[in-house]
Amino acid sequence: MERRGRFDGLHAQRDELVALAEALAAGLACVQESERAESCARVAADLRAGTLNVLFVGERSSGKSTIINAMLGREILPTSAVATTAVICRVKWGLVPQTIVRRKDGRTFPIDVSTLAERVTVDSGVQAAEYAEAVLCWPLEVCHGEVEILDTPGLNAGGELGKAARAYLATADAVVVVVDCQKPGTMKLFRFIDDEIRAAGHHDIFFICNKLNLLHDEKNVELVKADGARKLAPRTMLRARRLYYVDALAAVEARAAGRELGEDDELLRFERDLAEYLAHDLARVRIVRNAVQLKRTALAAKPQFPELAGRLASERADAERRLGDVESALRRREVEQPTFVERIQVHRQAEPELRELRVDRDFLGGLREVVLGWSERLDAIADALDQIIIGEANRIRSERP
Repeated sequence: MERRGRFDGLHAQRDELVALAEALAAGLACVQESERAESCARVAADLRAGTLNVLFVGERSSGKSTIINAMLGREILPTSAVATTAVICRVKWGLVPQTIVRRKDGRTFPIDVSTLAERVTVDSGVQAAEYAEAVLCWPLEVCHGEVEILDTPGLNAGGELGKAARAYLATADAVVVVVDCQKPGTMKLFRFIDDEIRAAGHHDIFFICNKLNLLHDEKNVELVKADGARKLAPRTMLRARRLYYVDALAAVEARAAGRELGEDDELLRFERDLAEYLAHDLARVRIVRNAVQLKRTALAAKPQFPELAGRLASERADAERRLGDVESALRRREVEQPTFVERIQVHRQAEPELRELRVDRDFLGGLREVVLGWSERLDAIADALDQIIIGEANRIRSERP
């Protein structure tokens, strides 16, 4: 593919960017900036993998899922006005349609494609809350060549859903913003575009103004297009060329029935422009956009590093003090070593005398035992002699006249 060849020509820049992203992730982990560190790690992993991500964002009920269904040519993703998408839905190339759901605990399992819509909405309850992502494999031509389309929860969805949608901006290669053409964006949406999408390096934004069918006459259509040109065109690089006014519902029905869209259909123009952008412009834009995103992350985290440097300096000084104590003790041991050696020599020279003393000690110990034995025997002898003396004295006394 031409796109792949163009990207191959930027391998050196890509590899340098991957190394910088990984280094930044490691540095941010040191200051416990886990969310920013994970964002940088995702950038590195995405650049290394080579997959191109097209991120669809918009406010709730703007018709993001209906636009993607129109591209698929079938009603697959949830589009009910009361059913809010609860998980990220990823569309990738697959010759045979199939759906795989990934739980938050990392486990994956296949589900029937026809049941995807009912499983990934808020209304499906606890079951959807257990899912982290749904992957739809589909023979969608724009996804051929490692392109993936991501359908996100609405930006005004609260809690973790809104946070999850924002997290994918770091790895998005193209951003498609879907708005209701009757009210093309709120101040909240415009702030998100200016402060997050464009600040992340996305300047060639695709704006799809959906629900054109709800405008009942040509005058309303012209008013809406003028409003879009005023509010949306200045927020994308190619201005009005990146604005597409579509009736996604009609496109879904036409393609599901096997009918081709007309050559002047704005959805068809969007699909061609997106394919052209992915094939010819993205290699250069991707490097620049990710570099801008990493620079933004680095500057945001920069104030924390002086504090870390101060802590490290204190810890180093403490380590140096402890090292000095150890080195001082070693020097004392070195000074005392000759004395120790001399003492050991004296002990070694006294060894023969010690052996003789040990022999004398053992002999004297034995002699003591002998003497003690004789002491006991002498007491007995003395007693016997006393008996003899007394007996002889009595005998002599009795024999006297």
